[in-house]
This record gives sequence, C-alpha cells and structure tokens, in this order.
Amino acid sequence: MLNRPRIRQLSLGELLDESFRLYRSNFLTFVAIAALVLVPYSLISFAVQYPFQAQIAELQNQANSANFGGQSPFELIGEMIPWYVITIAVSLFYTVVFQPIMEGALAHSIAQRYLGREIGLGGSFGMALRHAPALIGARLIPVLIGTLFSGVLIGGSVLLATLIIGGGSINDLDTSSLGILVLLSFLGFAVFGVVTLIGLALMIRIMFTSQAVIVENAGAWQSLVRSWRLTQGSFWRILGYVLLMVLLIYVLAVLPVSVVSFIGGIIGLDQRILFVINACAGAVLGVITTPFSMIAYTLLYFDLRVRKEGFDLEYQANALLPNNMGMSAFESR
Repeated sequence: MLNRPRIRQLSLGELLDESFRLYRSNFLTFVAIAALVLVPYSLISFAVQYPFQAQIAELQNQANSANFGGQSPFELIGEMIPWYVITIAVSLFYTVVFQPIMEGALAHSIAQRYLGREIGLGGSFGMALRHAPALIGARLIPVLIGTLFSGVLIGGSVLLATLIIGGGSINDLDTSSLGILVLLSFLGFAVFGVVTLIGLALMIRIMFTSQAVIVENAGAWQSLVRSWRLTQGSFWRILGYVLLMVLLIYVLAVLPVSVVSFIGGIIGLDQRILFVINACAGAVLGVITTPFSMIAYTLLYFDLRVRKEGFDLEYQANALLPNNMGMSAFESR
C-alpha cells in the first residue's frame, strides 16, 4: 500500500504539474500499457497503408515523367481505392474497439496510482476487458450518431444540388440557377463549419466516459450521461485545458514528425521511405504522449468530482477502496 495524496481542488497549472509528476513516477507502467495496444495497431496500420502510399509515390513519379505505363491516372487511382478503404476500416476499428480498451486500462492504472494503490498491467487490462462492452458502447454510440448525421447532411446536399442541376450539367444552367448553386455551396461550407464546432463541443461534454465506466462502474449510455452532467457548468475551463493539452501534444509529437516530412520533401526523399520514417516516429511518439494525455484528463475528471459533488475523495479512498480491487467506491451519488 502506498501513501495516498491529499486530493483537493487544483488549478489548471497544478493539474499539469501533478500529471507530470504522476507520469514520471510511473513512466514504464503507463508506457507499457499504451505500447501493448499502439504497437500492434501501428504495425497493422503500416501493413495496410504502405501499398497505398507506394501507389501514391508511383503515381507522382509517373505524373512527373508524363509516363503512365499505358494506364490512365484514373486507373491508377482506382487501384488505390481498395487500400484506402481498408485503411479507413482499420482506423475505425481501432477507434471503436482497441482505443477504448486502452483508455480503460490507462484510466484504471492512473486512478489506482493517483489514489495511492499499487498498479499492474494485468489488473488494469483485466479491469478494462471486464468493462469492454461499456467502453466500446460509449465510443460506438457517438460514432454512429455522428455518421448518421453526416450521411443525412451530405446526402441532402447532393440531392439538393441534383434537383437544381436537373438532368443536365452545370454548363446547361442559366445564370440564376448557377448563382443559387454557388450560394448553396457557400452555405454548405458554413453549415459544415458550424456542425464541426458543435461536434467538438459535444466531444468536450462526453470526454470522461472511460473514467465513468472504470471508476464508477457505469454502463455505456450511463457513462455518456454521467460525463455530460459532470462537465455541465465547466465547459470553458475544460475547453481551455484541452486546448492547452492539444498545443502541448502538438509540440511534443506532431511538430517533430511534420519537420521530418518537410525536410524529407525538400531533399527529395522517396515518398515510401518518408512514410516509413514518419510511421516509426509517429508510433514511438504516440506511445509516449498518449499516457500523458490520459493522465491529464483523468486528473481533471477527479478535480471536477471534487468541485461539483462536494465530498472528500480521499476519505472514500481511505475508508472504502482497500476492500476490493474495483473502483465501485467512487460511484456517483
């Protein structure tokens, strides 16, 4: 048993300091949890993306030499589409299945360590797997709703454009119809921008589902409701913290890879070699930065509970948590 910290309200700066402290003291454990999921995913993603990237490189080379080897550019693009679809499918499967399980394992290990308990890989992944249906469901519900809404929006736009054009082409439109089509195009971009902002705001409101599932034993829908209620009244504070984290992760992970890509493009490095370098660098940086992000957001989750629910989590940890390895002592009132 480890000494439990004094759990209290923290400023954003204190949250970051505590996140760095917790990460440094448990670096190998947290990185190992992330690596057990991210490394296999990176290898699979590399295997399905490399043929796609190789075909892009070949298309660029042939375009530069104006020699398509008897194939039209459209035929080459057609050969790339299956690999692109497979890439999207693998990414979606990771987002809906493997990422929630990884986040659940990290949430458990972070909560245990923050509250002064010993942690282990087996216990954290065991907890995540036991709650896998809820973790996956909490991720799948927003994805399905967002996909359905996007499909309706895109389908409606295409239908409206088809009705305006009719059976002809854009060249057949008169001036007024063409003006309406252009106006609707600008309106569509504006609506897309607004919908994107709304989507990002909704993501802020449901960002604590993994913590709710693991710490409070909530189900899929209950975790969404729980996160929504927990973030109520704290949106701008959470948004500021998230933007700070995004900027930090960008500087630590995204910017180095972007610099490598930029330099590789300047010196004329082959697209396939550049892809291999970026994939390896991205995987390593992802393994390092993902646990830190999860630590920062999990500590913010505890801070919100201290602020909003007015009870001493330290007292509950001392009084109830040692009774079992679960986190049910922290179920919301």
